[in-house]
Amino acid sequence: MTNSTPLYWTASGGSLHTYAWMVKTLAGGRNQLPPKRGDDVAIPFLTGRRYSKKMMDSRTLPLDMWVEGKNPDGTIDSSMSKAAKLQNNWRYLMGLFRPTNGLQFNLTKRFYVGSDIMLATAKAEMLDAPEPSASGADHWDFTVELFLANPYFYSSVAAQAIGTIDVQGDAPTDRLRITMGNGRITSPDGNWIQYNGTGTVVIDTAAGTAKNGTQFVNGLVTRNPNFRELMRLQPGINALTGSGTIEYKAAWE
Repeated sequence: MTNSTPLYWTASGGSLHTYAWMVKTLAGGRNQLPPKRGDDVAIPFLTGRRYSKKMMDSRTLPLDMWVEGKNPDGTIDSSMSKAAKLQNNWRYLMGLFRPTNGLQFNLTKRFYVGSDIMLATAKAEMLDAPEPSASGADHWDFTVELFLANPYFYSSVAAQAIGTIDVQGDAPTDRLRITMGNGRITSPDGNWIQYNGTGTVVIDTAAGTAKNGTQFVNGLVTRNPNFRELMRLQPGINALTGSGTIEYKAAWE
């Protein structure tokens, strides 16, 4: 597949930035941020409202696109008419956004962090098929509205020893995989996870599971009852205490 930019996006593994179809650079919705969920609390006879911490909510991500009747590299397909090629390209794109199993698909974006290109993937779903509008004999414009139940794009980070960790990403992440023995690991905010068994346990905070080999040992894991989540890391420096290793998925907006 010929990509028209090094910062191309993919849906179900297929590029969304070619010379035959493309997400519009400026109006494409690619820089949209997740909305916040929650409200401040109104207290009778007090001025204003009492602040309440907000959480990031699921979001709809609109991608403004166009498609034309040509090959992905911009050449003309001599085996069929432009009108036929346009409809074939359209069917291909709809197949990327609507997998046959009807479930979520991988939406991967590329963006610069410093001078390096970062890849991060979100789980997306197209709820309704778009209606294209023709602005030429072989050119259609349309908007794909994708629903992201989890609003972030995630990139995986290799395992690191428990200690001082410089966490990547734009937002806090609770996608952690902790490998530890008997003992306790504490995050900078005071949250902790403790394994009270023998051997080595792998704790997946997103799935809420603890496994020793193939055996679930959730009953041998205790946690700080003052926190709703098992553990969360903030972007930037996190000084954890304890012994073991941790992998995390960096959350990008």
